[in-house]
Amino acid sequence: MATLYSTRVTVQPRGGGNPVDAFDSTVPAGIEPDTMRAYYTQRFGEPLDDAYTDGPSGSRVDIGWVFEVPAQFELPGPPDEFEMVVIPVTEDPEQPGVLVSVWLLLAEQRAKFEHLVDEGKVDRLVVVSLPEHEPGEEAEPKVTIRESPKT
Repeated sequence: MATLYSTRVTVQPRGGGNPVDAFDSTVPAGIEPDTMRAYYTQRFGEPLDDAYTDGPSGSRVDIGWVFEVPAQFELPGPPDEFEMVVIPVTEDPEQPGVLVSVWLLLAEQRAKFEHLVDEGKVDRLVVVSLPEHEPGEEAEPKVTIRESPKT
């Protein structure tokens, strides 16, 4: 069964502030984390910046992208004073019905397993990731192996 993703979209003053619009929308079937940036870039143009938050251990986690606001939005001021933040979300496996950032969830899951490896409770962590690419294109997976120091 494929994972279903949604998008949390927030229109706000540039640099943050109280949103003037916010909504969730479904991502089409076949769009996965490794093709999300290409999907949104096709819809909204090149991102202005990455959206990020603090992740496990205070590390920066990129969770989405910042775009120009499309013309169909009614804004309370000049368009160049606003930005649209797009954050891919999915259901939290530990809290059914709660949507969380795809990238933050992956970072938290990886941190949990890295901790188990560091404690010697797991011998090895193998992470297979795909680089960002266009939908329908093949991508070469990257494999990272982390061994427990206690084996």
